[in-house]
Amino acid sequence: MRFHAGALLLLWLQSALVVFAQSGVTIRKVRVVDVERGVVTSPRTVYVAGDRVSASVVAGNGDVRVVDGTGKFLVPGLWNMHGAVTAANATAMVLRGITGVRDMSAEPLSAMLELYRKIEIGALRGPRILTGGPAMTFGSASEARTWFDGMYRTEADFVRFGEGIDPEAYIALAEQSRKWRLPLVGPLPPTVRLMDAVALRQSSIEGTRGLDRVACEGFFYAGRDGVWFTPMTREADRELMRWMRGCGARMLAGAPDGDLHAELEAMVAEGGFTPMAALRAATYEVGQFLGSDVGGVAVGKLADLVLLDADPTLDIRNLRRVRGVVLRGKWIDVPTMGTSATSDSRSGTRPPAASSAKPPASSARPGSPIR
Repeated sequence: MRFHAGALLLLWLQSALVVFAQSGVTIRKVRVVDVERGVVTSPRTVYVAGDRVSASVVAGNGDVRVVDGTGKFLVPGLWNMHGAVTAANATAMVLRGITGVRDMSAEPLSAMLELYRKIEIGALRGPRILTGGPAMTFGSASEARTWFDGMYRTEADFVRFGEGIDPEAYIALAEQSRKWRLPLVGPLPPTVRLMDAVALRQSSIEGTRGLDRVACEGFFYAGRDGVWFTPMTREADRELMRWMRGCGARMLAGAPDGDLHAELEAMVAEGGFTPMAALRAATYEVGQFLGSDVGGVAVGKLADLVLLDADPTLDIRNLRRVRGVVLRGKWIDVPTMGTSATSDSRSGTRPPAASSAKPPASSARPGSPIR
């Protein structure tokens, strides 16, 4: 079933979240989907203390939420790496197990930061957010550099450019991104070869335009040198997806329409991914891309977790069968109605930028990357 952004439904969703004011969570007898090793463990107990996965229960604290995980499966919280968050869909996103979003909407940066702050103070429940404002195009290198330095002084997590960018402006953005380590994301420009984008260290390439006839070496070197792809499988050619994967491209899961579950299902059905590999594209690979402690169920990782009624490595559609969510270390009961929703949202705690380097003549970025 698909959620709509009606006012009555939003009220229902917000009231349906039962949040316990606990300082810890213990999930007993649960099988953990270890996305780093690519295995499903035998039943075990997973502890959460504060906002991290812990090695043991919080000593001497009676406010620990205990959850029976018998017959269930625990996965890292999912990330939509090409999504859009709004106040209307933020709560629904959490109910579907989506605990992070890289926002790619056309909303102004100021609007997204306001939404982010509402979530941070608890006025709205939603996932972690990365945001860079709307995509921009530039007519000159100097214009692009000025824009980049201006964005660096904000709380932007990345700089985003759009289609039709001037080649010299693109090179200028890439140079600034590489120098100051603020990620640069966007489509492969029409006049730029993949190998050049890799050499310039574009952080992620959005979509598959211009990649159809690229030699395998380009994807191999991109994977080696830390350039990721967000192909958006349902908009891509099936054979291209399989080619990219076989050549070693590192891919992130992104769903512009918000239906991340459908995107992951398409990666399996059309893109040549196993269920585990598709799950990794929305969890483990995100942590690697961000240089962050998101995307895993292991001691020290951020406690964004999803409890499922069935094994997603046997059938990726089981990611829809959400029983509960741990978001920022807090347990959330998920009503049955929330297990099959398919829309997306924009909201949440901000995850990590790759670096805190600062350009000349600017103050430190005030953003709040999470580790």
